[in-house]
Amino acid sequence: MDATAQVSSAVWLRSFGLSKKKLTMPKMLARLGFQQKEDYVSKLGRPVSSRYSHGLFQQYISDGKIYNLTAKKEEVLQKVESVANIIELYHRRLEWLNSSSRSVFGVVQEQSVVIILDLSALTKSQRNLCQDAICLVIREQVAHISKFNLVWVSQEPWKWHPRVIRVNQHSIEEAVEWILNLQDPPVANVDSTAEAVSEALDDQVEAIYYFTAGDVPVAKIQKLKQRIENSPCPLHVVCYNPLKTTNVPMLSELSHQTSGRFHVYLEKNKDTKTNQPNGYPDVPGASKNLPELELRKDELMIRSELSKAQENLKQLQDIWQTFYNSEDEKNNSNKVEETSEDCVSSKEWLKTFGLKAQKLLYYDALADCAFRHSDGIADIKCKPEDESIQTDAENNLKVINAKYCDGFVHVPWKDGSVAHVHISKEKCRWYEERMKTVLDKMNRRYQSVQLRSEQLKHKRMFNFVKFDSKVEAWKPKLAEVNEENMKEAWCWIKELQVGSSTNTLKAIQVAITDSNTQAVYLLTDGRPDQPTDAILDQVNILNQIPIHTISFNCNDNEANSFLYELSNKTGGRFHTYSSYVKDPDAPQSFVSEDIQLLLNEIEKGKSTLEKIKKLHMECLMLDWCHSEDTDVPQSSLDISSSRWLKIYGLVPRRLTIMDALAPTMVPHSAKYVPILDKHVVSKVFDEVLPLAHVSGNRKLITLINPQAVNLSDYKEKLGRAIKSYERRLNLIVWRVLPQEERDNFNSDVPISYLDNKEALLQALDRLGWPISPEDVMLLEDEIQAGKTYLQQALDLQEGSNKKSVTEYSSVQTNHEKNETQKMKQKPKRALLDTLRGQKVIARSEIDGFYYPGTVLKSINSKSALVDFWLGENQVVPIRFIIQTGGALPCPTLKVGDCALSKTGARGGGGSYVPAVVIATPRMDASDKLYTVLKYDKRKEHCLRRELIKISPSQFAVSCGYIRKAQMIDFTISLAERNLLSENIINKLEELSSQVTQYQNEQNEKQKAIQVYINELKEQNSQQHTSGLQVEEKTIAKQNINLLEQLKLLIPIRNSEKEKDESPVLNNDQPLLPGQKVLSLCSHNGLYEEGCIIHDCGDLSYFVERASGEIARIHRDDLLTDSDDYKKEIKESDPVIGPHPLHPGSYCPGVVLNCSPDLKVTVQYYDNAEDLAPREHIYSISPEKYKRDTSYILACERRWIGEPVVARNDDTATFHLAKVKKQTDDCKKYVISWADGTTAIQDKEWIFGKFSQPHVLNVGDRVLTLAHPSSLTFLPGIITAINGTKLQILFCNGKRCQNIEAHHCFGLSEKIYDSAVKFYCEDNRTIDSDEDHISSENEDSHSDISSFTISSVDSEK
Repeated sequence: MDATAQVSSAVWLRSFGLSKKKLTMPKMLARLGFQQKEDYVSKLGRPVSSRYSHGLFQQYISDGKIYNLTAKKEEVLQKVESVANIIELYHRRLEWLNSSSRSVFGVVQEQSVVIILDLSALTKSQRNLCQDAICLVIREQVAHISKFNLVWVSQEPWKWHPRVIRVNQHSIEEAVEWILNLQDPPVANVDSTAEAVSEALDDQVEAIYYFTAGDVPVAKIQKLKQRIENSPCPLHVVCYNPLKTTNVPMLSELSHQTSGRFHVYLEKNKDTKTNQPNGYPDVPGASKNLPELELRKDELMIRSELSKAQENLKQLQDIWQTFYNSEDEKNNSNKVEETSEDCVSSKEWLKTFGLKAQKLLYYDALADCAFRHSDGIADIKCKPEDESIQTDAENNLKVINAKYCDGFVHVPWKDGSVAHVHISKEKCRWYEERMKTVLDKMNRRYQSVQLRSEQLKHKRMFNFVKFDSKVEAWKPKLAEVNEENMKEAWCWIKELQVGSSTNTLKAIQVAITDSNTQAVYLLTDGRPDQPTDAILDQVNILNQIPIHTISFNCNDNEANSFLYELSNKTGGRFHTYSSYVKDPDAPQSFVSEDIQLLLNEIEKGKSTLEKIKKLHMECLMLDWCHSEDTDVPQSSLDISSSRWLKIYGLVPRRLTIMDALAPTMVPHSAKYVPILDKHVVSKVFDEVLPLAHVSGNRKLITLINPQAVNLSDYKEKLGRAIKSYERRLNLIVWRVLPQEERDNFNSDVPISYLDNKEALLQALDRLGWPISPEDVMLLEDEIQAGKTYLQQALDLQEGSNKKSVTEYSSVQTNHEKNETQKMKQKPKRALLDTLRGQKVIARSEIDGFYYPGTVLKSINSKSALVDFWLGENQVVPIRFIIQTGGALPCPTLKVGDCALSKTGARGGGGSYVPAVVIATPRMDASDKLYTVLKYDKRKEHCLRRELIKISPSQFAVSCGYIRKAQMIDFTISLAERNLLSENIINKLEELSSQVTQYQNEQNEKQKAIQVYINELKEQNSQQHTSGLQVEEKTIAKQNINLLEQLKLLIPIRNSEKEKDESPVLNNDQPLLPGQKVLSLCSHNGLYEEGCIIHDCGDLSYFVERASGEIARIHRDDLLTDSDDYKKEIKESDPVIGPHPLHPGSYCPGVVLNCSPDLKVTVQYYDNAEDLAPREHIYSISPEKYKRDTSYILACERRWIGEPVVARNDDTATFHLAKVKKQTDDCKKYVISWADGTTAIQDKEWIFGKFSQPHVLNVGDRVLTLAHPSSLTFLPGIITAINGTKLQILFCNGKRCQNIEAHHCFGLSEKIYDSAVKFYCEDNRTIDSDEDHISSENEDSHSDISSFTISSVDSEK
């Protein structure tokens, strides 16, 4: 895991955070066990949980949740190690963030940057320090990005290169040299920095870094702020060691102006103490004025994640100590902790933490999932070679393998035997995680060994010898290793200067002179002055101690060869270090035994892990192959598809459609007739061989009889072949995918290639196509060919069946016609029956499907008697009859069209079901098949002649009828009436009686209105057809009488109580019958869509709403498109628009914003806001806005004191109640139940006197009485109307056939869906043991027979 990724902590934690690594406590506990669930029991009124787990599992409580632990010890230890590893990773990340160039410059996160250097206010020594810091940044961070450039701030900006250049070793060294050669102090003015930024912006980079040292003048900052006002890239500011803190906040604001980062570095010295948490000096008031560091933010994010990880580790250790760790293991663990890993060699360390000690070697991992292969020996009797000598059968022993052997992977065992192995998914995952944990530990050990080998703090005595032309020792003798000597040596080394030559021999002699010296480390960068042979001879004479040589940035092969030979002869080690590309011919560095053992163990672990993964994949392949019924051998996957298809393809297996029809083929040739100038064929074979196959030569025709071929058997064989091709295709693709790619599909077995084609092709492209693309394409083509043959066989089979049924039907129809003619009597006079004898498809009342039949006669203008081909006679409405005989139009079908699709679901003639076209045939396709999606979400391929186009409304009606016909018809059970207290019963009766009087009046009035409206329509139709003047006058007089009676029944509904003023809307344009309008609803003050049905002549109109209610509305309260289309809507204009909380209703509001895409943001009277199209917005005057708003509020207030039916949110059912008052926000009501308790409810869940009336029809959604004994109301759907009774399907799945119409409140579709969803969430179980309500028990409704509601059952 990389702790040094050059990105921000937020990006870094996306890859290494606890959530990404699945090391959060909930996720780990879910892997170590399972959570104990609780469920709420309404009867007990509290949550309960099962108790069976108390004695079966160890239980651990985390965040108030109980977890039952089922994991093994190894799994818990593995999680502990994983969390410990991530904690160590976070520590390394923190150390990296606060070290070296990151502390000076922050983290360079972009790939293309320009660094601006502004060092104008520094002394020479300070400038040298800054130059060294910038060089460090370039070597450590810029070296890892793509492009960069440098700009030196001076009188004229000095760019290192005209444009950004790519990063490489040469460019890095050139940039460092350029910076170090900047010796002269820059002469800068106020505008110099702004000009340098302009030069940097010309390079079009991702970011600009402005590095400034010391104090920056305020005027320069102001100029710079003006220049970057429209900067396309962020400006990151790095402030190096500012002396004053007054201007630092201004620099921070400068960076934030362009969404950049800000970083401050303060040099640590004796006078400056960085004890503040943000890294600033301990100066009074400094931390208050300085902004927070960006690097500090990165550090805080890592520390926050670190604290969470440490808390998780503590909880895991608590689980381990409490439930898994025995006393012996605790003692052993204490002993191991006492022995530090740093004090043992790698050989000893691997005895405890190596692969063998952890039981992770190859055969150790397979020990619990392998068993030995055993061969059976069978004694097979056979005849003797010489039958004349003896007559007894000879014994022939034969080795036989068990049948199950092919289902397992064969592995050679370490003793030479063969074993069967089956590695499960859980076993492979556990081994992989365990192995990665051990390998990570080895890598950390490897790094620590490398570091420890170069550290002096673990030694006892040391000394340094500097040599060039002269040799100088730091101390005369070896010095003890302590803090004081280490600091002194470091200062001595920093004062060293570059020399002119290399006196290697003298330096070795000085080092060996000290008798306490046990080893010499020779660090040099060049060839020695003395001959190498002479040095080697002198070393042999001197004291024999190991000399370890280090070649430092030395590219001289002869010098490196000498150092290697010197270390080899003295028993030392040779090591090289170079910041450049290493010479492949140079001697290799010595690797210690500790490091080599670790490297070997790591390599062995990786190799073993790959072997286990490969075995696991072979096991998965075998499981998948044996679980499927396949005839494809597993070994055939290794051969190419072209070769494989030559054996198993459709052609060699004789599974093409022509192979299936070959036994019935008869060659037939066309004959040329000169007088006709064309080729003709004989018709003699048409009855026996109805189909023909024409090849490229149209003169040669092959006649086919599909009825003589077993196409069903052919389709079954072809289907198995296609399945085997798909299985092979899935296998060859899946087996080449690595585990990382397979994890993206969340499957352990091969997935369908055809269903995931795009994703699999992308994965193969990323892998560089490890399999041949030709193998994949050949199998795809073979599968497509097989599906084509399959569809052709299906078409032939259906075509032959249809022909036989047609012949039978024609004979039967002729017979029935003859019988009908015999029974006919000569009618006196009859109207022309156009449908009689027509071939049609008609809807069946039983299941809602359309079946072929013949119309016997028309009953009336709306229904006809149909004789179905299945022998049933039914009276069917004419709108559900579609003609199929004669010359009929055949419109073109497009995607999305609705149609009736033929299916063989019932009888030989089949049936037609509603469907939607989702695909049309291709232009170059030979089969011309349409793909349709049927009502039951099933796809099917059909020919054009099997589809009958219908309208979307017909499709919706057909689907709805089929769904209702398939519902189980049962009635609601009649439970014993609950014994309510007398007070509650009296209260309920009182509430019922208060609503009854109003509902009876409304019911009678609506019935009278419907009668008058029907008479008025009839009179108007007679007036149009009448030609006599006297009759016209009579009809007109009758119309006037009817209108006067209607005006008395329907008063003008206008929101303005008193019409003293002139109308607000002065529009004299008359409205015509049938015109669409928005009309004011007197029940709630909202506007609803409706249709003009009559002009009363006094600026009032009869309007029929979508609910079926007929109202008389004044012209001022009607809105049309013609009233609004010329008006321009601006902000703050009053309008009428669709309310987001009331579907289908419009209300007044004020325009907040008008967008260019003709969308208008409206704030409505109740402060709700919504975005609506301009065509749905109607402009009104301020006076009308004020009037309509006041009327809506008045309608909301008049509910107070009224008896209602309201929803009880505790039970999700509806009950009788009384409205007490409105809440403070006027959006809800306080209601009082019959038992005296109160509740708060939204106005949309309250129904009563002022609810919107509805004319009820089949399919409408209502709120009606479901349980008469408890006066409980539930939402339901009207499934049928029997006279005055309604059949309701309630939301709990039950039915009732005896519901009165005046017991029902009409509901919109959205309100109904919301009520049903709320009911289902609160009532998850439905009591299905209740008795059904029979028609004899209708008296159960008699107690509330007088309780009526605002919806009425109007017969039109």
